[in-house]
Amino acid sequence: MNKRSKRCRVIFNNEGKRCIVIFFIIFLGFSFLCTRLYMIMNVYSEDLETNYNNPNSSKEIVKNINYDVVDCNSKSMLTFNRKYYAVVNPYTFTRNNSDTNKRELYALSYILKNYDNKYDLANIDIKNKSSKIYWSINETLYKDILKFKSVNGVYAYYVDEVNRDKASDICNILTNPMDKDNKKFKSNNSIEKAIYNEFKKYPFPEKNFVSDSNGNLISVNGDDTKDKSQVKLTIDTEINNKVQNILDGSNLKQVSAIVMQSDNGAIRAMAQKDKYAPNINLGGGGIYYPGSIFKAIVEEAAIETGNLDLNKPIKNTGKFSEDKIYDYCTPEQAFIISSNDVFINIGHLAGFDNIYEMSKRQGMFNKVLDFDLESSGRLDNNDSNSEGNLSLLSYGQSIRVTPIEAISIPNTIINRGIYVKPHIIDSYVINNTLKESPIYSSRVMKESTANIMKDQFQKVLTDKNGTGKLAYTNNKCIGGKTGTAQRINSNNNKSVDGWFVGFFDLKGINYSVVVFVPEINENSSGGMDAAPIFKQIVTELNK
Repeated sequence: MNKRSKRCRVIFNNEGKRCIVIFFIIFLGFSFLCTRLYMIMNVYSEDLETNYNNPNSSKEIVKNINYDVVDCNSKSMLTFNRKYYAVVNPYTFTRNNSDTNKRELYALSYILKNYDNKYDLANIDIKNKSSKIYWSINETLYKDILKFKSVNGVYAYYVDEVNRDKASDICNILTNPMDKDNKKFKSNNSIEKAIYNEFKKYPFPEKNFVSDSNGNLISVNGDDTKDKSQVKLTIDTEINNKVQNILDGSNLKQVSAIVMQSDNGAIRAMAQKDKYAPNINLGGGGIYYPGSIFKAIVEEAAIETGNLDLNKPIKNTGKFSEDKIYDYCTPEQAFIISSNDVFINIGHLAGFDNIYEMSKRQGMFNKVLDFDLESSGRLDNNDSNSEGNLSLLSYGQSIRVTPIEAISIPNTIINRGIYVKPHIIDSYVINNTLKESPIYSSRVMKESTANIMKDQFQKVLTDKNGTGKLAYTNNKCIGGKTGTAQRINSNNNKSVDGWFVGFFDLKGINYSVVVFVPEINENSSGGMDAAPIFKQIVTELNK
C-alpha cells in the first residue's frame, strides 16, 4: 500500500509538472496573440486602414532637397526651377479605362502626342502592375492633364529643383555635395559634405497619389510646403541685396565684396558682379597678390617685435613707388601714402618669420570657410634668408590670398587685436532641434598695436595725402587701406588688381569689408576703383 501510494504520488507529481509546463506555454501563446491583437488594433490600425482602403498609391518626390536654407532672419534663400512630369501606369491605363469617356481618352492622347510624338498612349509596354513611365512636360500640359480626372492610370506632378545656374551663388554651392562633374562627393572636410551628412538620413518632401481599385485618382496628399529641417546662414538677405545692387550698378567688369560683423565673424553679405563666374571671394578663380593692404600685417609684426620706432622718419627713395611725396616719412606717413620703399625697411625690421607668423595667426594660409572649391593663401617663395623675397613680401607682392582671408586684416584691428574666424553657417535646425555653430577667436597682437593700426586706417581716408580718400563718408568709426597689385595672368599678360579693406559702424555695431576688383586698368588703382565701392556700401547700409 505504501509503495503504491508513493508510486501514485510520483506519477501525480510528474503529471502536475507537465500540466504546469503546458499551461505556461498556452499562457505565453495567448499573451503573444493578445499583444499582437492590441498592436494591430491600436498601433498599426491607421496604416492597415490606409492600405486596405487605398491599395493603389504612388509616392513622388516633389523637391530635390530635404531641407531649407534660410538667412539670419529665417528668410528662405533658395530659388528653384520647377520641372513638370506626366506619369503613366501602363497596366492600369490599358485595363481600367473600358468605361472611360472615349472622347477624353482621345483628347488626352492627342495633347500628349502633339507635345511630343513619342508620348503615345496607344503604344506603351506593360512590364508589371507597378511599373510607371515618366514623360517630361511643360506647365501648360501639366495643367491640361489635371483636367482629365476620369482617365485612370495617368496623373501629373512637378518637382522643384534647386537653381544651379549661377556658379558663384552661395546657396548653390552649399547645397551641392557633388563635384563639378557630378560623379563623386566633394571632400569629406568640406562644408558642403558636412551639410549633406547632417541631413542625409531624413526624407525628401513627397506627395502620395492615391487611386481606387479601378485606378481612378481619388486623392493627392503630402506636405511639401514646409521643411522641418534648415541650414541657417549668417547672411542677411537685406544687406546682401544692397551690396549686390551696388556691384551690379558699377561700371566695372567684375568686382566682389564681403561684409562681416566684426565681433563674431558672421558674414552678412558675400557678392560679386558676374555671378556666372567662379566665386572669387573664395578664390574659385585663383588667388591674388594683396599689394599694399598687406602692409598692415607687416607693420603689426614690426611693432610687436619692438624693432620699429614709430617716431623715427625713414628715408623714402621713391625707387619702388610711383609717387614720391616725402623724402623721409614716419611709419604712419608711409602707411597713409602707401610707400613701398619705406615698407621694405619696415619689413626688414620685422623679419620674414615674424611677418609669416602674423599672417598665419590671421588665417592667411588655410581655408577659412572650408568650401570644397575654396583656395588658401600661400607664399611664392618660402626662403626666409632671401632679402629680395622679404622686400617683395613687405608690400604684398610675394604672398597670394583670397578676399575671404583678406577681410581679417581690418577685422583683427577693429577687434582690438583679436582674430575672429569668419563663418557663414549660423546653425542647423533638424526636426526642431537647434545645433549652433561655434565661434573661434584668439588674440594675435597686443591691443595697443591694434589701436595704432586703427588710427592709421582712419587717417588713410582723412589725410590729404591718403590713398583712401575716395572711400571716406561721414561715419562714427570708419577706416581702411587700399591695395594695388600686379601679376601675370593665365594668358601670360600683365594684370593689375585693386583692393580695399576697411571697417565702419552701423547702428552701434562694427562691420568689416573687403572689396576686390580683378584686372583693373593698369593706370588705375585700388584707391580709384575699389575704395568708391566701399563708400557706396557704407552709405547705402546706413540709410
